[in-house]
Amino acid sequence: VLSESERLGALDAILALRSGNFEPGLFGGGAEILTATRGLRIDWNVALRATNVWYDRIAEASRLPYQERREALAALEMAVQDLSKQAESARIALGVFSTKARSQILADIMLSLSIPSVLSCTNAEDRSKIQWDALTIAIGLAQYKAAEGEYPQQLELLVPSYLQEVPADFYRDEPFVYKKTEDGYLLYSVFSNGKDDLGTSLEGDVVRGEYTSETNVDPNECDIVIRIPVPKFDLQALLDKHGVVGGSTGE
Repeated sequence: VLSESERLGALDAILALRSGNFEPGLFGGGAEILTATRGLRIDWNVALRATNVWYDRIAEASRLPYQERREALAALEMAVQDLSKQAESARIALGVFSTKARSQILADIMLSLSIPSVLSCTNAEDRSKIQWDALTIAIGLAQYKAAEGEYPQQLELLVPSYLQEVPADFYRDEPFVYKKTEDGYLLYSVFSNGKDDLGTSLEGDVVRGEYTSETNVDPNECDIVIRIPVPKFDLQALLDKHGVVGGSTGE
């Protein structure tokens, strides 16, 4: 997504700027700087090539294993922040340098405005993927129980009848934590801190592997958790928890 949709959006913004037919809001706080390019001679291919090079670097870094990817993307994000810091002084330089230099300055300004926080984007994508992998395992576990009458002692028993392979927890390049319990199972990824927080969920509804009414957990010390069975839904308890009385919020 970052390499494709965001790349196309950045390239489209450059073409809009070239035509002069753009809404100032398209460039956020950089509209004033970019408006200064009107009437200046610009080699727009420089900006287009530079944008593609940057997104190629982001795409290449994104394909690395998790820890290497984080380090590579963090370095790229710092480089983008440096471009942003240079943007204000570059506005003055736009009218001074040669066409080639001016075009490169414009490209740097555009990149500082168009490239989003690469770490934020990839963190969100990683979280979605690990949740999908956990759900994939949970589906395999449900199929196993339907066929065998109980959950397996270990995840490897799902292969090959229910899963072609068991997804690994890429946050530490090890298997998901799986524990068969008396009434079901506990399955979790250690999530982004790479540390086993004993099955305490990001949402706070599961603490140390068990459902709880506690929701005040440290988001930096939690896992991505599936705990089966889930508690029976209690609407009244939910209303009481949020202070809702008779369909309205109590005083």
